[in-house]
Amino acid sequence: MPLRVHCARFATSLGLLIVLWGFMLPASWSQLLAECRHLLTPGGFLRLTEMEEPLTTSPAFERLMALGCQALKRAGQSLSPTGQHLGITPVLPRLVRQAGLVDVRLRATTIEWSMGTEQHYPVFKDALIGLELVQPFLERQGLATRAELTTLSQQAVAEMQQEDCCALWTLLTVWGHAPEG
Repeated sequence: MPLRVHCARFATSLGLLIVLWGFMLPASWSQLLAECRHLLTPGGFLRLTEMEEPLTTSPAFERLMALGCQALKRAGQSLSPTGQHLGITPVLPRLVRQAGLVDVRLRATTIEWSMGTEQHYPVFKDALIGLELVQPFLERQGLATRAELTTLSQQAVAEMQQEDCCALWTLLTVWGHAPEG
């Protein structure tokens, strides 16, 4: 089991394990969570934070996010039934329960990164990097040409710097604990 070998280098049992994994193949989630469960001491906690794509008032950014979700679906890397979102947040609580954790809870956190807010520049900067990095993947999935993606990215950058740009990014944290004894 590749995950066990990798995780075993760090610890044999933990009281708290925090995971921020991001994009994985859907079939890998069960293996990952089983391995996390294996590492927890009785009563130990597992906490995972995942996301869906940000929401903005930028038409170009919204289009790029839609293309990203569709590309992940085409590549078999989405839990969304339609490819209209990333798909992990609705199923994460069930996956955690299926891994044998109990008292599973969840909390949504929303980061506002609208123009003029404290979070605008840091999230905007990360979004720019992400837009650049995702373009070859979108192109390989046949969803747009490099020229179309470059134009959309340039539009998104301009739109997200407008005074009336509004943006939210929702994260979902799910936690549970290993049964006692």
